[in-house]
Amino acid sequence: MQGLSAVLLEPRGDGFAGQLRSRIEEREAVAFEKYEGRFVGVTRILAMDPTDSPRTREPRRNPTMRIAAKHTGLRIQSIYELKEFERDHAEARDRWRAGDREVVFPAGTWWMKHFTPARVQKPPEPSWMN
Repeated sequence: MQGLSAVLLEPRGDGFAGQLRSRIEEREAVAFEKYEGRFVGVTRILAMDPTDSPRTREPRRNPTMRIAAKHTGLRIQSIYELKEFERDHAEARDRWRAGDREVVFPAGTWWMKHFTPARVQKPPEPSWMN
């Protein structure tokens, strides 16, 4: 009994390997058409140098996207609160770096709370608990 790799390497025929190759080529043709010629396929992939990099650059996406809300008002409020947190944290961090160990970081500061003796504000109680 031959291994699968040996069967796939034998010349095209009417046997299993020939049928498999035909099916793969059909699917590659469909993919090539579907992706408007951008489908690369096994042969072109194997011909590529693995250390090459793309010659074109894809535009960078916004890596700092942190807010997703369908409701516009809620999204705007959340963005405002995030900017306020970032501003307060940056101010506290600058004071900490300057040697002020009495500075209090805003609620939500995780790393400084767990890895330094820094003080962090207690988070506000959720409105549903009042």
